[in-house]
Amino acid sequence: RKDTLFQVWAVAEGHGLGVARGAVDWPDVTIRLTEPASIAGIATDADGNPLRGARAVVFRLDYQHQARAVYFYTRVADSPLCDTTDGEGRFRIDGIPKEARSTLFVHVQGYGYATVRMDQPQRDLRVGVLRGGTVSGRVLHGGRPLPGVRISARGGEPHFGSGETTTGPDGTYEFRNIGPDWCTIELDVPEGLTAVYFHRVEVESEATVGNVDFELTDGAVVRGTVRYKGTGEAVPGVRVGATPAGPSFSGFALSVE
Repeated sequence: RKDTLFQVWAVAEGHGLGVARGAVDWPDVTIRLTEPASIAGIATDADGNPLRGARAVVFRLDYQHQARAVYFYTRVADSPLCDTTDGEGRFRIDGIPKEARSTLFVHVQGYGYATVRMDQPQRDLRVGVLRGGTVSGRVLHGGRPLPGVRISARGGEPHFGSGETTTGPDGTYEFRNIGPDWCTIELDVPEGLTAVYFHRVEVESEATVGNVDFELTDGAVVRGTVRYKGTGEAVPGVRVGATPAGPSFSGFALSVE
């Protein structure tokens, strides 16, 4: 769409990140680089030991530049402002606009993560990464286990603690190293069934949240015909969907033919 807004960023050695915002077909994009600063520190585990190979990423910034407010936000995987810790757990991220408010995300895949928000770049951080927890439960249909159902988990911070699995022969599922944070467990409802399709749970470090269960029931059948309002003639090839009405059904899903 031509009215869609987008952001264009640039970063160069010896300069801080610059951001410009505009719409599609913007004919002349000007990006103003900024005075640079750095964010640096050490990432440690829960016992204070340095973490080698941790990924440190700045994915959110806001700052003032030439009397205007500038805001930068991107997916963790896409941020140009990142570094990987060395054998002593040290990291350094250059190109941060001086005086910018920043959000730093430090994570170790399969272990856990930490988020640090700061009002200006700091170079003496000590970031403790907490180990994630476990979420488990069952999927049932009429009180019986339902195998092979797809379940996904999404952490509160972007792109970490997420995953996907399917229920086993006994209808159970399990996610490990989720959070610590709030996370959403979501069910891919099989065709012909209906259910409350997600649960939001809080996962603490190294804790287990069990009995996050889903109970599916047979869905109702709604049949009808789509017709032109003026002539009453049937309209072929129309895709029809149905969702329960009312805010109390925000976590409810239907499979519709």
